[in-house]
Amino acid sequence: MKKIYLDSNLFWLASKFIFTFFLIFFPGYVLLLGGLKIEELFYTLFLFFEGIILAITLKEVFVKNADLSGLRKLSGGILMLFGLGLMIFLLTLSKGSRNDLYGLGLFLSLWMFLAGIYDILGVKKEEEN
Repeated sequence: MKKIYLDSNLFWLASKFIFTFFLIFFPGYVLLLGGLKIEELFYTLFLFFEGIILAITLKEVFVKNADLSGLRKLSGGILMLFGLGLMIFLLTLSKGSRNDLYGLGLFLSLWMFLAGIYDILGVKKEEEN
């Protein structure tokens, strides 16, 4: 599995940048708008902090001797749970009716799940040498 992630390392790093941007920007915007219920506020803050954790773990890309493996495993586990939760939500929500948007949502959930595995495995490009 690590070999597959090493061969496509650039894709997974780009994915991590994308998820980091969206998990900081959109929950941050929703928090600035305000007017959230307690459950919505908790979930939005959780998404925002996941984006912050992903941003911190991106430091490993730029700094050679940075060891954030524990934090990286935490962010990978959370991403995996988000992906799995989204997949279950979409599969139970559809109740037999299929729409193109469900396919995109399932693709996104699978992408998040695989990006979480990438973080848990701790794949680095230096391992290839």
